[in-house]
Amino acid sequence: MMSHRLRRRGCVTAALTTAVLAAALLTQGGPALAHGQSEGHGHGNHQGQQQEVRTTGNLYGTKAVYEPFQDARTYEKAPRSYHAVLIEHVSRHGSRALSSKKYDDLLWQLWQIADADGGLTALGEQLGTDLQEIIAVHDELGYGILSTLGAQEQEQIAERAVTRMRALFTTAVQKNTPISIVSSGVDRAVDSAESFVDGLESADPALAAVIQPQTYDKDLLYFHDSDPAYLDYEESDQLADVDAELEAAAGHRDHCARCGEQAVHAGVRRPHRRG
Repeated sequence: MMSHRLRRRGCVTAALTTAVLAAALLTQGGPALAHGQSEGHGHGNHQGQQQEVRTTGNLYGTKAVYEPFQDARTYEKAPRSYHAVLIEHVSRHGSRALSSKKYDDLLWQLWQIADADGGLTALGEQLGTDLQEIIAVHDELGYGILSTLGAQEQEQIAERAVTRMRALFTTAVQKNTPISIVSSGVDRAVDSAESFVDGLESADPALAAVIQPQTYDKDLLYFHDSDPAYLDYEESDQLADVDAELEAAAGHRDHCARCGEQAVHAGVRRPHRRG
């Protein structure tokens, strides 16, 4: 039952990304800007240069799925005199459906306005069909659920952890050191934690003996909403001072960047005009 449900969930993420991408091409007009292009002089994007944008496949929406961009074999290794003694992995849930009926409904309203104004491109017209499918899937399965891809993400993170820290996990089994699994109790977080455990056990079946049953602790994981000490810190002069320092540093950096651009332009020799 769970496997079937997760397979159905998997189509949500793919369809959602299509909608986000197509939204940029919804109305007629000039060509869409992509890969960090901008009109005029944007920050960090000089004339004749194109800002590098790392994407997964052809996904350019803000909801694009996560994918590592570095080969794990090229990760920096610890010095020879060091060895791992503990792993503490803190993670959000995996890829999921929309958390609530918001973006899909707003985009559908925008599509209807564009359609009434006759402002749709051919791709924009297809977007209407895609949106109806996305909304129908969410209405059937529910909002906020973990997708098949989200489950795979968590499994593979766990598998990579065991592969990279094999000695530490082997020692945990030998010494019967418990591995604690804690989530917020929200369905997608619970499913993500279960998938993470599946990944651990897939990479090393012996770990099943030391992995503890999942527990729920919202106060621990949502400390930024519930912990009195942290809430006091948010309102403190200490944090305000840090914010002020960061803003000042950012302003100084931007100023230096502008000065550098002016210096470069000032140093360019213009062709001598004869006559």
